[in-house]
Amino acid sequence: MAAEITTTIVKWEDIVAQVPGPRAKLNDVRIGLDLASAAVAAPISLGQGVPLALEIDAGATSRIDGFNAAGQKDADGVIGSDEAPIRFAGGSAWLKYSVQATARATANLDAGSAAGQIQAAEQVRLCDYRRHDIDERVALAIPRDIERPRLIALVDSVRALQPGDALAVRSAGTLQANIEVSWADVFTSEIGSLARLLRAPASIGIRIDAGVKATASISVNDEFALTFTRGDDGAGYRVFVRKAQISDARATVGVTATVQAAQPEVVAAAVNGLLDAELSKVRPLVARATSALTPAEQQLIQDVAERLGVRTLTPAALSKAIDTLEASVADKIAGAVKAKIDSGFAFEYGRIEENATLLQATLTDEALAAMHAPLVRRNLAPVLAAPNGVGIEKYLNGTTVTRTRAWGFTLGIGDRKVFSKDTNRTTRSIREGTPGTSRSYAVLHAYDMTRRNWSMSLKAETPAFVPPGAPVTASSFAYGLHLLSSEQPKVFDEHQSDYCADMAVLWGVCREGQADALKVKFPSIGTKDVSWAAQMTINDEALKKDLWARLAALSAVDFAPALAAAVEWNRSVGGTIASVAGRRQLYFPVWQHYLQNSAVGATGVAQFAYDHLRGDAPATARLERAGFAAVDDRLTAAGLAEKNDDTRPDIADFLRGAKNLADALASPTDERGVIEKSFQHMSRMSDQSHQVRALGVLLLDLARKSVYLPGVTRTLSFTVGDRTTVLSSNDF
Repeated sequence: MAAEITTTIVKWEDIVAQVPGPRAKLNDVRIGLDLASAAVAAPISLGQGVPLALEIDAGATSRIDGFNAAGQKDADGVIGSDEAPIRFAGGSAWLKYSVQATARATANLDAGSAAGQIQAAEQVRLCDYRRHDIDERVALAIPRDIERPRLIALVDSVRALQPGDALAVRSAGTLQANIEVSWADVFTSEIGSLARLLRAPASIGIRIDAGVKATASISVNDEFALTFTRGDDGAGYRVFVRKAQISDARATVGVTATVQAAQPEVVAAAVNGLLDAELSKVRPLVARATSALTPAEQQLIQDVAERLGVRTLTPAALSKAIDTLEASVADKIAGAVKAKIDSGFAFEYGRIEENATLLQATLTDEALAAMHAPLVRRNLAPVLAAPNGVGIEKYLNGTTVTRTRAWGFTLGIGDRKVFSKDTNRTTRSIREGTPGTSRSYAVLHAYDMTRRNWSMSLKAETPAFVPPGAPVTASSFAYGLHLLSSEQPKVFDEHQSDYCADMAVLWGVCREGQADALKVKFPSIGTKDVSWAAQMTINDEALKKDLWARLAALSAVDFAPALAAAVEWNRSVGGTIASVAGRRQLYFPVWQHYLQNSAVGATGVAQFAYDHLRGDAPATARLERAGFAAVDDRLTAAGLAEKNDDTRPDIADFLRGAKNLADALASPTDERGVIEKSFQHMSRMSDQSHQVRALGVLLLDLARKSVYLPGVTRTLSFTVGDRTTVLSSNDF
C-alpha cells in the first residue's frame, strides 16, 4: 500500500459520549488521563515505501489522554520534567493519541544495517502528542486531530509536527549504536592480558598516539522509546532515544560489542612495549651473527630473550618466540578492547535510569530525510556519525561519541567533570518488570585538590535479570573496585618523577629495585603540561572469590603496614625515607601504636615516632618530633595523624562495610540494599590521598597471598601532548 494514512484511526462518534460537553475547554478539570478510548475503526496497513511496516488491527484499542496540569504523569515519559522531550508549560494543553501495532522492518530500506534491529514482527506502542491552547474547546480539538492521523513510521508525519507536538514509538528489542575510546585508555585498564604473554617478571611500557581510537558497534537488548519533536521556532527537529520502563520479557538488557580490528600501529606499539624494544630494530639483529653485534646489541637480544622465556638463545628460537608473540598480540588486543567496551558500555548504560535519555540530537530537514529510517529501526549509528545537519546534544552520560579518560569502569569521565573538591556520588538503578529484577549500584568518592586528584569507585551489577520471585542475592552480582591517583603538574620536575616512581612501587607496577629503570620511560624532567595517573582495578573474580572475605577478616591494626608504606618522601626534605620497604618496616610500629590507641593524636604520634626511630633513623625521628608542623603533612606520620584525624573512624567504616558485604555474600536471602550501604561505608577510606595510597598497598598485599593476583591490574600512565605511555607489570 502507499506510504500514507487514508483513513482515521478512530471515529469521533465512537468517543464523543466519553468526553465533557461541547462547551468544555481543555483546561477543564475533567480533562486528564484515560480521557477516552475506542476500537480502531478499520485495519490500517503500511508496508511499501516505509522503513517500518505497521499493522493496526481493527478492534485494537486507541486511547486518548489529556494533559493540562504539571502534576499529571505520562506513562511514556514524553511530557514531564526538564529531561522529558516535551516540557509542560502554562497556557498549553496536550492530547495524546496512542495505539498498539505490529511492526516489522521492511527489507528494501536502510540496506546493510538491519542486522539486530526490528526484523521479526513485534508489538510496538505508537503515540501522537498534539499541543493546543489551554482554552480551546475539546469538541473542536479532538475531531480536528483525529481527522489528520500521524504515525512515526512516516517521515511526512514527522514533518507535519508543530512546535510542542511529538511523535513516539515504544518497542522492545535490539538497539544498534557505536562508541569510540582511546587505545591508550584500553591499554590502561586491560593491559594485564597482554602482560601475561611475557615469560619473565618485567615492566611494560606501551607508547601510543592518544588520538588513535578503537571503534566498536554496540548492540543493546532492552525496551526503548523513540521520540521526534519540532523546534520551538518551527525550524528543525529534535530526536530523543530513551531507556523505557521495562515490561517485555524480550528485553534482556544484554550488551554486546563488535570491535574493528586494531590498527597496525596499535599492534606494533603493544609488541614494542612487551619487548621493551622496537621490533623493527630487533628483527635485523636476530638475523645477524652474534659475533657481528656490538655489546649493547647483544645485551638487547639477551633482554628480549629473557622477556620471552627463551632459555637456549639461538636466532631460530628467538625468531620463533617473536613470531609467536606478534601473532598472539593481535588476538589479545581484540579481547582487551572488547572487554573494555563491553563492560564500560554496560556500566554507563546501567547508570541511566528508566525514561532517561540515551541519545538526544537536533536534525535539519535534510538530516531528517536521511536519518528517519535508521532511527525508527533502532539504528543510532548513522546519527552518531554526526553528518551535516546532525547535532549531538547527549549520548549516554556524555555529549560525544568519542570518549577520553575512560578510566576505571567508565567509557569516559570528561574533562575533570568527575572531580570536585569533595565528590560523593551514589548511583542506584533498580528495574523490575516481566523479565524479573535487575539492580546495579555504583559509589564514587573523589577529590580534586587543584592539580592532584584521587578517587575510589565501587560497582556491583546483576549481569542478567533475576527471575521473578527469586531473591536478588549479593552473590548474584558482579563486582569491581577502582583506585585512582592522578595529577596535572604545570612542569614535570624531579619531585614529580620521584612521586610517580614511588606510586609505581607502592601499587606494584614495578618492584622497588626496578624504579630507576622505569623512570627512563617517564617524561623528561622539565616537560610541561604532563598528565599522569596511577590506577588499580580489581575484577569480579578476585573480589568475590577471595578479597571481600579477606577484607572482612581484618582488624584495624592490619592497616598499619600499608599506612606505613604509604607515607610520602621528598628528596629535598631530610629525614624522609625513599624506600617503600624501609617506610613499611620503620613506620609500622608507629601506625600500629596510633591504631591501637584511640586517644593518641599528632603530638603523641610525634613523640612515639621519635622514641621508636631515633636509633635506626635519627633524622626521621627528629623530623617527626620537631619538624612535622613545618613540612608537608604527607611526609610524616605525625603530620598525617594531624591532617587525617578521621583515619581511625574511616578504617572502622571500611571494615564495617566489608564485613556486612561478606555476610550478604554468604546469605541466600535478598541483599535489600546492603551492597549499596556497604559501598558507602567502604568509600570513606578515601578521604585523603594517603588513605588511597595505603588502600592500594593493602589490597595488593592481600591479593599476593591468593591465586587471584592476575585480577588486580596496576598501571601508571603519562600523557604529554598527543602521546600516551602506559606502564604496567606482569608480576603476577
